[in-house]
Amino acid sequence: MLTTLMQALSLHLAVCTIFIRLYKTLKIVISLYHDDKLDVPVPAGDRKVVEDNHESFLRHMSNDLHTTGALDELMKPVRAMNNNLSDLKKLQQKLEQQQKKEPEKKQQQQKKKQPEEKQQEHYVQALVALHGEVTNKLSILGLMPSSPLAEVVKQLKEKALKRAGMSEEELQQVIEQRSAARKKEFAESDRMRAELSARGIALMDEPAGTLWKPSEPAELVEEP
Repeated sequence: MLTTLMQALSLHLAVCTIFIRLYKTLKIVISLYHDDKLDVPVPAGDRKVVEDNHESFLRHMSNDLHTTGALDELMKPVRAMNNNLSDLKKLQQKLEQQQKKEPEKKQQQQKKKQPEEKQQEHYVQALVALHGEVTNKLSILGLMPSSPLAEVVKQLKEKALKRAGMSEEELQQVIEQRSAARKKEFAESDRMRAELSARGIALMDEPAGTLWKPSEPAELVEEP
């Protein structure tokens, strides 16, 4: 019974992670894409991730509708989205620094597409392709919500906060305290992160700041 419960919880958290990543990816793509037609192809590595996932999905579904295996495989394009988002943020920060250092050069070359901007388009194309693959497979499995992704993510986070016995404001205070501790009190920072993890709150440190997502509470992990 406990094993079945743990499997169901793990499946729920996997889908939760996918929805949060989809929402984040969608916001990035919308902010950069603007429905413009990009004249660059999807990078070969990301295209292979999409093709491999499609093949593995068909294989799992042909195996007595093995949806758990299909969802496990779906985490690969989700991780690819995560990597692309991270690299894209680093590139954007680099471009912003260059623009601050060379404003005159930017004005002179504003009509000429730079290599970095071309690279940014590759990231956007990769995110579009990966996002499409994941949402397509979730739709086939009947797991795509009827509500907008933003609303779904909000509901998932509300459930996680209720389970953790915290309000959004209380969690944000802890995150700010930990951010301060990270600068000089590493042990305390790790302790605070572990405490939140035990309550089902996973922290993600990113260049723009610390984000959080629902996770499996440490105390619910089944002993080997």
